[in-house]
Amino acid sequence: MNSVSGVLRGLPTTSARYRRLLRPVDSVRALKKLLTFLLFWSKVRIYPISKVILMNLNFSYAAGLFDGEGTVTLSKRHKTSKRVPYLELSNTSVELLLFMKTTFGGCICTHKKTKKHHTQARSWRCTHNAAISCLKKLLPYLREPEKIRRATLIAKEYKHVTVRNGKYSLAQHTAKTAFEARFFQRSRSLTLTSY
Repeated sequence: MNSVSGVLRGLPTTSARYRRLLRPVDSVRALKKLLTFLLFWSKVRIYPISKVILMNLNFSYAAGLFDGEGTVTLSKRHKTSKRVPYLELSNTSVELLLFMKTTFGGCICTHKKTKKHHTQARSWRCTHNAAISCLKKLLPYLREPEKIRRATLIAKEYKHVTVRNGKYSLAQHTAKTAFEARFFQRSRSLTLTSY
């Protein structure tokens, strides 16, 4: 069939331009004009995959990696300093770690080989505010209960119990210590059943 009018029979024909476009299609250029016209007037838009969808896919993929091999903890830099959010993901694949670094920031550290025949191990690390924003993005996609509990505590409560200048009053110090105790308290252990 040389005409597209059979396909478009049910559509309203309100303009002369539209009726002209329903004539037999002679070239690819005319077909492109027809499709452009139909997409415009029927208010149907074809968009490429948006950045939002790609970012959600990245976050869900990163959460899967993090569920399997990641660590969520509060770590001290020095004996006298307070604990800060610390995320780590260890792997031998550089590509996965570069993906985490480009998506969330942080750094990649190389571990020392203990034996010559071992594969070089590396880890992605993220701390402070970058770790908090990373956890907020990953939280909807995490599946491991203990990591969800820890990520929720850091994302929702850490900023409230932390003083920016590091000088804590007695009440603030007590609140911070209680937060750390709740963070490191293990959630009820899961019992594994055989199937």
